[in-house]
Amino acid sequence: MNLVGPPTDLVAHALVDSLGALAADDELTRHLWTARRLKAGTAVSVTDGAGSWRLARLGAPGELIPDGAVQSVATPDPVSVAFAPVKGERPEWCVQKLTEVGVDRIVVLQTDRSVVRWKGDRGRGQVAKLARVAKAALEQCRRVWLPTIVGPCTLDELIGSVESVTDLVVDRPWVRADGSGRQASTEDRSLLIGPEGGFTPREQSLVTEAISLGPHVMRAETAAMVGGAQLVALREYGERGDHGELSSGVTLH
Repeated sequence: MNLVGPPTDLVAHALVDSLGALAADDELTRHLWTARRLKAGTAVSVTDGAGSWRLARLGAPGELIPDGAVQSVATPDPVSVAFAPVKGERPEWCVQKLTEVGVDRIVVLQTDRSVVRWKGDRGRGQVAKLARVAKAALEQCRRVWLPTIVGPCTLDELIGSVESVTDLVVDRPWVRADGSGRQASTEDRSLLIGPEGGFTPREQSLVTEAISLGPHVMRAETAAMVGGAQLVALREYGERGDHGELSSGVTLH
């Protein structure tokens, strides 16, 4: 799949509410005009986060002037990664990197061995924070599809979801990361990353299909990023590139 997005050599790329009536909200105005001190006439790209984008130029503070037609990028075959959050700022790092490598749906998972528990208002607040991280990462990497952040939910809820629970339904069966698993294939689109300590035998029985991410033991957030990058590369370039390698640089044997 060859997705053509905005130019990567412009000084800024921003998420806006509408590509029709262009306007910068207060946060974007502070970022572009105040923090970065960009001048009127500066060329930027803007996106609605739903696959469309256009070029624009800065006017007075808060003013975005259209500079070209709206263009659209084809809807990707979505890649989903579910991960169990760990302590500190590592969940934010994980979402940032998953956004940058092209993952489309990110699920916050609560497992039997999870140490970090996000529940109630705290859970909703943490997920909202991750959504802001994804927005900033989209702008940094020039994406035009904003990943969906879902959760927190348990593995039982995720696997037992039905079509009416649209936030949790995926197009391909879930597979879990496990060192003894098979090599990832072009059919894999939905990956489960367990907590440090791994999934319990009970949880492993819920998802028996497993893929290996490599020969080494990784931290949970590293495994999520590596696994997401592998699945996106397989989606984009198939089993092998021109030199027998995934676009992420992981050689397939």
